[in-house]
Amino acid sequence: MIALGLGTALGSLFGNHLVKKLGEGKSLLFSLIGLIILYAVLPFSTKLAIAVIIFFVIFLIGGFVFPVFMSIFQSLTTTARGTMSSISSATMYGGTTLGGAIGGLLFGSFPGFMGISFFTVLMYILSLFIYTSSGIFKVRKSVVHDAIEKTQ
Repeated sequence: MIALGLGTALGSLFGNHLVKKLGEGKSLLFSLIGLIILYAVLPFSTKLAIAVIIFFVIFLIGGFVFPVFMSIFQSLTTTARGTMSSISSATMYGGTTLGGAIGGLLFGSFPGFMGISFFTVLMYILSLFIYTSSGIFKVRKSVVHDAIEKTQ
């Protein structure tokens, strides 16, 4: 658990430098691809230390990409940022609840972490297709980058 929290904290604290260099679209794209690869490899880790390192990197990416998600969502409107934040928060908690229920079924139906990992990979691939079809990966000005520049 320490590795997960540390990964999230480091990703959140230092991820803005990567977003500044890559832009929001590429940051999101590379994060989704990285998460797909890591979750695909995870159930095949034969040692606890390897699994912990993979989880650390997964949560590092998660900490890095969460502000990008929020920035993209909040940039969709200038008048309802609070509403967008509330919607994303409610959706996240709903997904966590649904994921827990599905996860229980998958743990009972597949050996080890295989079912959870496979389901997660499928959901990230679906997300990748949705974001691709929305055009989010096209180069656009970064809201996070603008906010960083204003504070400097």
